[in-house]
Amino acid sequence: MLVPKDLPAIDSIAIYAGDVTFYTNSDDQSLEESTNESYQLIKNIVGNSYEVTGLKADTEYKYKIQAHYNDGTSSLWTDAKKVTTKPIYQQVNDLAGFLKDAKVGTPVAIADGALACVGVLGDGRTIVTKDNNGYADKDVLGDGEIDFVMDRTSFMRGRKWDQSNWILVELPEPISEDQQAEIVGRTLGGVAGTMADVDNPAITTSSVPTGAGEATFECNTYIAANFLGTQNGVNTKPDGSYYTYFFVKPKPNEIADVHWAMWIEAEGCFKVPMSVGPINKEGLTGTFYADFSKYEGQVPQLVDGEVYSFIGLITVDEGGERNSARRRAASNQDVGTRYMVYPLQEWQCEGAIRGNVITNGITDTHAGKQVAKVEYVSVTGIRSCEPFHGANVVITTYTDGSRSVGKQVR
Repeated sequence: MLVPKDLPAIDSIAIYAGDVTFYTNSDDQSLEESTNESYQLIKNIVGNSYEVTGLKADTEYKYKIQAHYNDGTSSLWTDAKKVTTKPIYQQVNDLAGFLKDAKVGTPVAIADGALACVGVLGDGRTIVTKDNNGYADKDVLGDGEIDFVMDRTSFMRGRKWDQSNWILVELPEPISEDQQAEIVGRTLGGVAGTMADVDNPAITTSSVPTGAGEATFECNTYIAANFLGTQNGVNTKPDGSYYTYFFVKPKPNEIADVHWAMWIEAEGCFKVPMSVGPINKEGLTGTFYADFSKYEGQVPQLVDGEVYSFIGLITVDEGGERNSARRRAASNQDVGTRYMVYPLQEWQCEGAIRGNVITNGITDTHAGKQVAKVEYVSVTGIRSCEPFHGANVVITTYTDGSRSVGKQVR
């Protein structure tokens, strides 16, 4: 670069993007080797800018500049300046199709409005998002099957299963409560980053997504049997065949309400409560494991034989059988995808089974009753007849005067 000597030295580099016109008469480029690294030396530049072409996307480069004066002398080289080129994002409109073949490290931009923010984890930097019931390989009720959670409990009565794709959007730093309030319960725009996980889909990004339209959400309620999936019971029909119970399996990174999970101390996992009296007459099975590292509060102490409920983040554990072709268990073997569940909040003990003795109310005693009133309580203790955004404690009063307490996230 040839400039008058009385001009100030060059000490910075501007990186331009968009439609910019560059002026140069330099065709003199040569590739030279140093003892440490290869570099490109570009000489005889005039004007105040120069476009370097042929760079790789999402790659860090270092630049130094030296000025050559009219009197034949030269300046010292500037300090090296680091710049990283922008990644070339894969534009995603069909989330289900993309996730089937997604690869870690792929730069991706999700179409605006395709994801909704369900919440932000306690670390303040992990945004939980989902699409609108777009999971590719949905679990479908078969002929003659009984949807156990829908038909034999009151957990999901009057609702439909939400089978969505879930993606965690991971930021480098926590965002404020005000920033969280702008995105929770809303569809999102500006979701772009790099795929960090494809089994439990996650994107790392440095940009906080923007909130747009309002989005409502009511989490699925699962019992431990959902983690195995559709299975035969132990009871037979008049024709001698076994009753088959349909279960929607949790999706990777789903936030859900989990019930009827009995802690088995010897095995370090949760299972369907054992068949005792009116409990689990169908002989259902199912297992999942738990990690309390994301729990928002004091970690509860687990007691062998106690049955718990909570709101949790569900993941497919390493080595699991994600998208296995074998959707149904041929028998009541406790096999299937290995799940790791991260309890988040609303931990409750529903009862216990010890020595074939049932304590407290594990059975769904409110099934079939008429609802008189539903009341919602926010995490700050405010009561309302309408649900709040975020976590709600739901108090249902029945016409016979009895009540049930549940949880809901919107």
